[in-house]
Amino acid sequence: MHGHRHCIGSGTMMVSNPAAFVVPTDPNPNTLCFRPHVRPLNPIAGTESLMYPGEGGPAVITSMVSTGRFLVSRITRILLLAAIALFAAAPAASATPTKKLDDTLAAVWTTVFVTPSDQNPFGEGGAPFACLDLGGTVAPFAPEGVESCTVKSGTKLFVIASSAECSTFEGNGTTDLELRSCAREGDAQVAPTLTVDGKPVAVAEVETPLLNVVLPADNIFGLPAGTPGLSVAHGWVALLHPLTPGTHTIVIGGNVTVTTTIVVVPGG
Repeated sequence: MHGHRHCIGSGTMMVSNPAAFVVPTDPNPNTLCFRPHVRPLNPIAGTESLMYPGEGGPAVITSMVSTGRFLVSRITRILLLAAIALFAAAPAASATPTKKLDDTLAAVWTTVFVTPSDQNPFGEGGAPFACLDLGGTVAPFAPEGVESCTVKSGTKLFVIASSAECSTFEGNGTTDLELRSCAREGDAQVAPTLTVDGKPVAVAEVETPLLNVVLPADNIFGLPAGTPGLSVAHGWVALLHPLTPGTHTIVIGGNVTVTTTIVVVPGG
């Protein structure tokens, strides 16, 4: 792993999609990252909370005044009903405080670091271990994407549309500032698009706090057990409310389209 950039998939990634692997162009080639699209040139700021189109209902309801009475036009009524239908059909994304999203991304990367290679999607464990259990929340996450995850009803989904991590284990820097700058530069510079069952869901731009990690035996870096290190990760994420029982499709759009299937079974 050392000395190479790895594009890291999640439940939203196409399995074994070579187009998702991006050749590094910055001076930090050891960054761990997933980017489903080529990095755009102009960065924009991410949102601080998760929202989706239609949230909060229609912003304006147009009315007309006629003979002293307010009449709502037939067109407006149709648009209002359409907006209500869209709102009802849109997938529920938690309006989660940014700090909680930061901490959840930190939990994902910490899990990757402290899990032995034979049980790690980034190590020898592979696909059977790619649906990370965070306790009531599942995060599909693996280097070459996750074909599907099966979860029980009542389980939230932490979708990582794009993420890059920098650490002292990989020689990306030694301070919070160096590692944070590395992670920001290594990740997508604009928000990827995300849909759940064809309905758009916005992603939030988040960063982990400075992580203090102690590696286990048989770790993914091949370093001695007990090796301490620091890490920072940047990401574009969404925390989804539990989906209904059945089969669901999550898609990230960019210069390439990446997809995964979520199967929700009864029994929370």
